[in-house]
Amino acid sequence: MVNFCLRLINLFGHSGATIVITIPIMITAILITYADSIVLSRNLFPTLYLSIYIPLLIAPPIIYFLIAVVIKLDNSEKEVAAVIKSAGDAFFIHDDKGNLIEVNDTACRSLGYTRAELMDLRVSDYEINYNQDIVRKNWHDLVQGQAITLEGTHRRKNGETFPVEVRLAGLIDGGKIKIVALARDVTERRARQEKSRLQYEQLAHVARVATMGEMATGIAHELNQPLTAVAAYVDGCLRRLDSGEEMSDAIILSLRKASDQAHRAGEIISRLRKFIGNVNHATEKINVNETIRTVLDIIETDISLNQVELRLNLGSAIPPVAGDSILIQQVILNLTRNAVEAMQAVAPGARALTINTTFENGLILLAVEDTGAGIMAGDNEKVFEPFYSTKSDGLGMGLAICRSIIENHGGKLWLEQAPNLGAAFHINLPRFDAEETQGE
Repeated sequence: MVNFCLRLINLFGHSGATIVITIPIMITAILITYADSIVLSRNLFPTLYLSIYIPLLIAPPIIYFLIAVVIKLDNSEKEVAAVIKSAGDAFFIHDDKGNLIEVNDTACRSLGYTRAELMDLRVSDYEINYNQDIVRKNWHDLVQGQAITLEGTHRRKNGETFPVEVRLAGLIDGGKIKIVALARDVTERRARQEKSRLQYEQLAHVARVATMGEMATGIAHELNQPLTAVAAYVDGCLRRLDSGEEMSDAIILSLRKASDQAHRAGEIISRLRKFIGNVNHATEKINVNETIRTVLDIIETDISLNQVELRLNLGSAIPPVAGDSILIQQVILNLTRNAVEAMQAVAPGARALTINTTFENGLILLAVEDTGAGIMAGDNEKVFEPFYSTKSDGLGMGLAICRSIIENHGGKLWLEQAPNLGAAFHINLPRFDAEETQGE
């Protein structure tokens, strides 16, 4: 009926179609009236008058309105069809079984199929990660008209694969639910993200090397202790042997002590090389408390030389976080070094570095507090801006990099005034989630 109306509208226009549809209605009314007058022997004139007048008065505006509705619906369908056809993203409609119902030209081009070939496929034929359980899991949201976004991998006719971001929505048609999927090729986006990640890691590596350069005095002091001990033990053994003393337990013990100190120096160097090494970073399960202790091993000499009291309040039941341990170490090292430097203007007896870890509301919380002069009012956010520094010789990149690292790990880094008027840097990180980690 709708198609018939559309043909009439195309032939006669809106008003002409109204007249064409009204005339058969009037003729039908007249015939019914005439037949009624014959069967029931009624007076034909008044009945005939009403059968013409009433349809002529009521039918045209109603028909005109219905035709306007049909025209509007037809235009809407044409607009939607034009948008789908010209869309830059691949468009699919399929049922809950994965059978394709409709596709656009972009979908055919992106997968390398003709329309006929693609319509013969199922979603699982081109979507590598297709899983009906995912659709069932989100079925209620789809039925309620809510859209969901998923990541997937499409396979072309020639076997090539490419990453896509798919937006799914439910469509009710004739009492049946259909799935509308809009798939966007994100190959270029992933390439840009990977390039950005590499640049970010290179910048973080430069910052770690710069940090080690700034800590050269402390590192030299830390290495000097075991190397001096090695030299002392070896010199003592040589003097005994030169004096004619035979190999004894005392000499062997001294050599073992020298060996232990040499291993200690090697461990220090290995730890520093691992920290500044420019390696591929991978997501792993990180014990935050152990990471803090590793950093304190690196900065222990700086803390001692600056006469800073270390106060550790590490929670006993802190779950692991997911991320890169070297990058998390970099953040903690940067914050602790800043805290030590901030207290240089304070009397030695009043210098205290406090590190706390707790677990609340599904988040691992870490705080680094000092007893320095604190941060000027209004600078709580400014300190995280690139190239902003409170140090005369600072580059102003350390805290900016730290915040980027934490945010890339799904957490937050912010600054508050410490209770003792110093500065308190706070970090929160989500706990380790095995399923999310496997999906990355």
